[in-house]
Amino acid sequence: MGSSNKNPNPATDPYIATHNIILAHAAAAKLYKEKYQVTQGGEIGISLVCQWFEPHSTTPHDKEAADRAVDFLVGWYMDPLVYGDYPFAMKALVRGGLPKFSEEEQKLVKGAYDFIGVNYYTSRYAKSFQINTDDSYQRHDQYQYVDLKVDRNGKPIDQMAKVSDAIYTYPEGLRDVLVHLKQDYNHPKIYITENGVPSKRDDTIPIEKALQDDYRIEHILSHLYAVREAMNSRSSRAYWGLRFFSEQDRSSDGQAPSEQKSTGHALEKTVRAM
Repeated sequence: MGSSNKNPNPATDPYIATHNIILAHAAAAKLYKEKYQVTQGGEIGISLVCQWFEPHSTTPHDKEAADRAVDFLVGWYMDPLVYGDYPFAMKALVRGGLPKFSEEEQKLVKGAYDFIGVNYYTSRYAKSFQINTDDSYQRHDQYQYVDLKVDRNGKPIDQMAKVSDAIYTYPEGLRDVLVHLKQDYNHPKIYITENGVPSKRDDTIPIEKALQDDYRIEHILSHLYAVREAMNSRSSRAYWGLRFFSEQDRSSDGQAPSEQKSTGHALEKTVRAM
């Protein structure tokens, strides 16, 4: 989408790029399933960045905006992988800027996974814009006509992460993402491949105190409880806490700390109990 594109269009290039990502993934999945899976016994899947979107108000417009936001993020990949085509809302709003799958490509992409990976960190409120298809667009996200907000009536959706104003802890969003995937996409096998919260590195804190990371314990456990709620619908197979340490936790050589933080012990104990 960058320097190799002689005629860049920031409003539609992401749709072209994602279309090719989906096709490339499907081709790789087909190759693995046909040539290697029987002998290796492995699985192939794709991990998706997921957020949940709550309506900013009780109006029908904001409820529809929340649905559109989900379609433009999660459905952008999941609808082709499960149904062979993009969500109706995307086709109606992006129109000619959204590539089309040929019949052969639809057959290729449908079912091109053994599992779906979920990378979840935060959620937002969705407020509707007045839809006008005669508008001109500078960014691809403008097509969804949704204003994403972190607060409603001055109250944040949840607690903001200590060192990132992009992450608001909202475990209920993870639960709702998992239930949505189950109910709308034919009960896929799901692995949570990323989840966590960053914290600031401070080398002045003694290692013994730094390892008692109650901040992360609270975050991880609240999301595990949300997973347990979703598991009542049997939507999630495993929880992979890949972000127990953030970049700020790494040592100067870029390596993870050798000592296990209290988060790890709490996670192990909780998962065993589930």
